Amino acid sequence: MKKSVFFRHVQDAIKKEGLERKAFLKELKEAGYDGFEVTFGEYDDAKKLHEDLSSVGLNVSCLCASFRLDSENDPEKWKKAVDDAKTLESKKILIVPGFARSGMSLDTARENMAEPLRQIVSYAKSLGITVVIEDFDSSDSPISDSNGMIKLADSVPHLCFAFDTGNFRYSGEDEFAAFDKLKGKIAHVHLKDRAYSPINEGDSPKTAMDGKNLYPAPFGSGFIPGKELIEKLMSIGYDDYFVIEHYGAADQKNYMLKSVKWLKENFG
Repeated sequence: MKKSVFFRHVQDAIKKEGLERKAFLKELKEAGYDGFEVTFGEYDDAKKLHEDLSSVGLNVSCLCASFRLDSENDPEKWKKAVDDAKTLESKKILIVPGFARSGMSLDTARENMAEPLRQIVSYAKSLGITVVIEDFDSSDSPISDSNGMIKLADSVPHLCFAFDTGNFRYSGEDEFAAFDKLKGKIAHVHLKDRAYSPINEGDSPKTAMDGKNLYPAPFGSGFIPGKELIEKLMSIGYDDYFVIEHYGAADQKNYMLKSVKWLKENFG
């Protein structure tokens, strides 16, 4: 199992605890991580970041980039993101394509996103990079559930899916039903667990569509059926990165170490 974690979590831990960057990267490598999920724009130079990570044997599992394709198409910006993915030697780029503006239906937002996404997918494909979208946990996201993801992908040839284990609960969708719908195009995985009450003081919740607060949790410690979902993913031959994510956690270092420990104990 190739294990990754969001680089933003690493940066937050370094800043909060005053950690020495290279030493902490080495600690995460020794703990079992193979790479990081990097967010476009949260680094100064892609080449330098690639060199820094490579020096301690770490890779980039995916580059995440957010745009407002619902209302604008900026080829210069998204080409830079795809080019950075190539520089980082990432074979995937996750696109957050935007949201429905006030008064706009989710269907209209998806329609507006389709053509820019077709252009992005075509350019990325020419560089050997796969474009994925995820079940983004926001009520104004037109891809917050599997149906929205499928509708958008039907309009964009070669667009694939990132399966986020913890985001379907946001929209009230069963994770296994979503898996069955999406499994033919799953090319990336985010491992996110949730809890109904804070595990640590200071943890920040995401309020689901049904009004319940969903708190971050080290993977394997919350209510998401993580082990069973990973087994499902492996059963269809998924053997790429599994990326730990727990935005909102007050103690990122502790959560990162607990999550990778759980993965190693259960999946090696």
